[in-house]
Amino acid sequence: MGIANIINNSTTTSGGEIVRELVNSSDGAGLQFDGSAGYIDIASPPDLGTKFSFEFVIKADSTGSSSKIVDLGDGGRFVIEQNTTGLQVKPSNSGGWVTLQSPSPLADLAVHHLVLTVDGTTATLFDNGNQTATATISATDIDSCADAKIGSYFDSATDLFNGTIYRARFYNKTLTSAEVQTAYERADVDFADQYGVLKILNGRNWTGASGATPPNSWSVGTAGTFTIDSSSGSGSEPALKITNSGAANPYISQVITSAEIGKLYRIKYRVKNVDATHVRVAIGSSSLGGQYDDRNTTATSWSDVETTFTATTTTISALIQLQSTSGEIGYIDSLVVEQVGCVSDYDLAFANPTQSLMVQDRSGAADGTCSASGVTQVQPIIQGNMRSLAVTTSQQAALVPADGEVVATGVKAETYRSSRADGDVYIQAATASDFVAIGTQVSMNLLKIDGSGNVTVEGGDLKIKAPSGNQTDAELLFSSPNSSAYGSTFAIDSKILSTANQSDNPYGSKLKFYTSNNSDVVTERLSIDSSGNAIIGTGTAGRLLELSNATNPALRLNNGNSVADIGIASSAGALLTGAADDDLVIARNGAYGIAIGTNGTTRLAINSAGQSSFVGHAVPATNYGHDLGTASLQWSNVYAFTGNFSGGINLGNENLTKYQEGSFTPTIGAETGTINGTNIVGRYTRIGNVCHVWFSIECTGVSGASGAVEFGNFPFTSSSIASGYNTPMVVRYVSLGSAVESLVLRLFNGSSGGRIEEQNGTSVTNLADNVQNGTIFQVAGSYRV
Repeated sequence: MGIANIINNSTTTSGGEIVRELVNSSDGAGLQFDGSAGYIDIASPPDLGTKFSFEFVIKADSTGSSSKIVDLGDGGRFVIEQNTTGLQVKPSNSGGWVTLQSPSPLADLAVHHLVLTVDGTTATLFDNGNQTATATISATDIDSCADAKIGSYFDSATDLFNGTIYRARFYNKTLTSAEVQTAYERADVDFADQYGVLKILNGRNWTGASGATPPNSWSVGTAGTFTIDSSSGSGSEPALKITNSGAANPYISQVITSAEIGKLYRIKYRVKNVDATHVRVAIGSSSLGGQYDDRNTTATSWSDVETTFTATTTTISALIQLQSTSGEIGYIDSLVVEQVGCVSDYDLAFANPTQSLMVQDRSGAADGTCSASGVTQVQPIIQGNMRSLAVTTSQQAALVPADGEVVATGVKAETYRSSRADGDVYIQAATASDFVAIGTQVSMNLLKIDGSGNVTVEGGDLKIKAPSGNQTDAELLFSSPNSSAYGSTFAIDSKILSTANQSDNPYGSKLKFYTSNNSDVVTERLSIDSSGNAIIGTGTAGRLLELSNATNPALRLNNGNSVADIGIASSAGALLTGAADDDLVIARNGAYGIAIGTNGTTRLAINSAGQSSFVGHAVPATNYGHDLGTASLQWSNVYAFTGNFSGGINLGNENLTKYQEGSFTPTIGAETGTINGTNIVGRYTRIGNVCHVWFSIECTGVSGASGAVEFGNFPFTSSSIASGYNTPMVVRYVSLGSAVESLVLRLFNGSSGGRIEEQNGTSVTNLADNVQNGTIFQVAGSYRV
């Protein structure tokens, strides 16, 4: 990142930091300002517009009185200053001081990556890539500034900065937070932002314009009258007045052929129409083109235009045209087409005031000049490649390490000695007692690696030892598998490998874990043997989890019992047939594939063919697939199934695919006239493809009724069986006035309604003639759906 690439050198001995480049880094070094006389003068600062940014990698050496970081003045004003209040900015000659952050972020005397962005009247401060402050400021007049200094007041050597500046960049755009983060993480400037310079020539003062002669650097397309109008421009800049002198639509144009493809450019101008049709300004990628921006202005007051584009060719053209027939007038002012990005990037890393006072601007926009004194180069550390370093005893006193360096004493590499002085680190060779030792005295080696590769940590809770001797005090042990007493390759224990208490000889396994009390008695808790079988638990009866590749069990879970609560085995075996309290057993072969039981009794069993039985019922000989024994399977509080059963319920020769109960509201009517209904009650039960219905309707609002009585809105559409009508639905009970008669209601084929067609076996077509208010029909019957 940007900070990490810096060699943080200063007049003090604190904070040396080198991470990447030692030399030839763009920010590997910088210029130090002494706070008494040092500054960099920028005689002609670049124009930055109303959206701009300053970027510094900077370190203060003191936070006393006011000190200028950068000061632009002489005509306009923009200042960034550090003082006892904090970090402040003065945005213009007419604007007062605005505090951005208090106290100043530089007050900790550490290296900071600071970015200040200005977007019109909004100023935002970023410190080390993070936004830390924002403030509203007055409108800036930075483009009116004719002088600037870095590190002091713009027109005198006062308010001098004391510290080091490694990076100083000016942008003619407002950096986004993502661009600030990129600048913080990178030392270089992205290609698209290298470097912002003015492209269109003579678009502000319009020098040379007179009569039919266009401004210098501009070409006439259609003749007109061109006048420099000082009274109509922006501030000190005049406007160009274009008058139609007879030829229609006069225009001038300019072509620049030094654009850089892929870089961002900004268009800015002010335009005003007087009495023409409009004033046209077009910016293009070819002569007289308008590919980048092409707009017509009809407003008779000044309009400000600003937009950006990315160059697609090396050509940028500008066209200014008055759309008119004769005598009309239009104005254009302050036309700028400029590359957007890092306008100035000062080469502080390689500036050397002892050889030259010039501080080069890498962009070539505005070089700076160091003061004759007070500015010195912060030298990068020169990289050295050494084969050896010899320091005599008399020279050792001169070796004073900087803060943060490693200081070592008592480090020795030597051949074997029978005795030695106290030391911190020894590397000793030439006998069987070769070792590397780190210790505080001869008799105490805190860490020792002996000639056999054994590592010993003394005086602590961690010990790594070879498999020899009594290992009862080991906390962590790695040992070889060829020892009869210590066959474990890995063991963790507080008291481990005490042979006097290992009568069951559990150490033939490859991996075991034990716990113990305060004596040498240990208890096996986990073991994985050479066949890959794993047991978690204590003893045979206390096995909580057992994994085995043997015949039985493959997986067993229990809770202190000799049998499994949950068992998965490769065959039936004793796990299924001899278990006294199996809860769940899954076996690959045997009488059942899955058995679930309680209190030693199987409650559900599913065999290998997929057949199931409940509460001990045997699997039926006929392969219906399910045996629902007496009271073995019950549904309660089930009122309706509203959808098809997936696959149905197998009842031998038929499938029950639908069952539904519900209510419905039938309707009543006549072939001619009106019959309404009230006190309507309707119920139905559907079983498969047969629907049983019952309903009652009291007739009201009978008016001119004649012909057949008709009913509708049945819960399901009748099935189409034959042409004509469906099979009749017998009406078992009908109350008609005071009489009870037997009628037959036929449903229309493929419909949800029908009519009464028969009475006591005789066709009837005029039943509606006899219906009166109060007549009640009660219908019960069945039909096929």
